[in-house]
Amino acid sequence: MTDESTDNSAPAAAPKNKGGRPPGSGKLQRAGRSASARFQPAPRPEPEMERGEPRLERGRLTRRRRVTDKLAVDKRLKRDGYAYEWKSKSVAGQPEAMHISDLKENHWREVPADRVPGATVEQKGLVLMERPAYLNQDAIEEDYGIAMDQVHSVTDRLSNAKPNTLSRDGRRVVQVNRTVERPIPEE
Repeated sequence: MTDESTDNSAPAAAPKNKGGRPPGSGKLQRAGRSASARFQPAPRPEPEMERGEPRLERGRLTRRRRVTDKLAVDKRLKRDGYAYEWKSKSVAGQPEAMHISDLKENHWREVPADRVPGATVEQKGLVLMERPAYLNQDAIEEDYGIAMDQVHSVTDRLSNAKPNTLSRDGRRVVQVNRTVERPIPEE
């Protein structure tokens, strides 16, 4: 046999298609737009500033960043020995007279607006209130005690099982032994 008689011109097996984009196709295109045109940001209109001039930083507008807590109590309003909290005074524009009455019974009182000129003592239906710190600490401890009593009550009910029920404290009540018996094979 000669080398000319063997046919090595048979096509090689085509690689399997694994899905995805065809090789060399680059980025996807949508609706007749090129990929580079799709990712260009639309021109932004110049913002209209309501409060003063627009802020510029490195030649572009910036937004005001929130750096403080809007409900933080102004240090100038605080007095030693008192606790301060924002309390609800109205909801959806309707005053909460009963709630304010309950707060006053528990020795909360509104911080007077004239204590520090320009300081905020009312905002968005909330009013800043104060009471002696020792009363506030007593109330916190009382609330904690009530909560822990509830936890212990539920724990006791779950851990004390009734007769003929399984224990809930993790111990096994019923022991099961399993044995298997088979006849001895005869030879």
